[in-house]
Amino acid sequence: MLFNIIKQIIFILFIFLTFQVNTFAGQSADISKIGTGARTLGMGKTFIAIADDPSAMFMNPAGLAQVRTPQVISMQANFFNDVNYFTLGGAMPFGPGSIALGLNQAYIDDIILTELNEDNRPYEKENVTYFEGIWTLAYGLDISNVVRDIFHVNFTGEMLGGASLKYFQKGVSNLSTGTGTNIDLGLIYMPDNKWNFGIAYRNILHSYGSLGSIGSINWDTGAQDYLLSYATIGVAYKINPRWTIASDYDIAFTDKRKALYHLGTEYHFLKNLFVRAGYEQMHDAVGSKTFGNLTFGLTIDLIEWKIDYAYHPYYELMENNTHYVSLRYSFGPMTEPKAPEIEVKPEPEPEPKATLDRAFNLNGQILDNKTNAPVQAKVVIKNAENNSYLGETRSNETG
Repeated sequence: MLFNIIKQIIFILFIFLTFQVNTFAGQSADISKIGTGARTLGMGKTFIAIADDPSAMFMNPAGLAQVRTPQVISMQANFFNDVNYFTLGGAMPFGPGSIALGLNQAYIDDIILTELNEDNRPYEKENVTYFEGIWTLAYGLDISNVVRDIFHVNFTGEMLGGASLKYFQKGVSNLSTGTGTNIDLGLIYMPDNKWNFGIAYRNILHSYGSLGSIGSINWDTGAQDYLLSYATIGVAYKINPRWTIASDYDIAFTDKRKALYHLGTEYHFLKNLFVRAGYEQMHDAVGSKTFGNLTFGLTIDLIEWKIDYAYHPYYELMENNTHYVSLRYSFGPMTEPKAPEIEVKPEPEPEPKATLDRAFNLNGQILDNKTNAPVQAKVVIKNAENNSYLGETRSNETG
């Protein structure tokens, strides 16, 4: 019985963690808010203006344009010792940009449902599993020239754009299941090699009821929930090539919760070591107050492999602080770069020069090479030591 009670408490805590707001009728949570990579979690989930690895598909799809080699990312975590959370994704260059496919999944096994018998005594009816999952298909590319041509504006640097199509599945096994779709949009502007500015709009199809089943979670019971819609604005600044600081600001559109901000920094400490720290605001159970969390992380860079670690506490649930580990792998360039073709022209052979190293007599006439008529001319002759001997000016006769 005690084990069953603990399981049910864990289930409630997990819903609270993903929702972070009181359960309004018809509203559903997005589990990707928990985090999609230890790198971002170590920076207080500050990533909107950076977004330069495959996890960009979950945070800001515009950043996929910066993924120039095939890469995969995976993360596993365990909340409250019973909630299993898993992320897997990959991105690769495709056409003018990069395409990505990923999955976020969370589940709790062996939740025991109880009912009252005829004597009003509880009994164990069945074991169920609560699950949530999101499939994401995303694309990002450089849209600088498109923006310049359409809006007739001239700006320096690069502008990246991207979109994510998400398919949601959630429910309780043997009881009910809900599915739905939604869309994320993102932009990143990089005016120079120091500043990055980004914005991501999550779950843009948020009009509950007005769009029918589009943008909502539709349950097999006939119920319908809408997904929380919010935007995140971010800025990042490179103090130097090794040190980046960043900040994000969340604004919710479909409820009255307070906006949240995130701060983070990443420092390339040693050749194969990155260290991170961050600060993240989160809502309490009612949504009227916020709590701050300090986060920490590091990465061991093994060239192709990158091992990310993050420590992330959860406000009042300090006994359930979570350690995250994620892996990133890069497969290298899609094709080997071609060496530029260089045309090598042979140098012309020098014209042969006559050299004389002894005394001589020269007899004859000097003729015009066009008319063949005799002309007056001066002859200069050089010996092997390049000493000149000037001839005499002659009349048009043999001499």
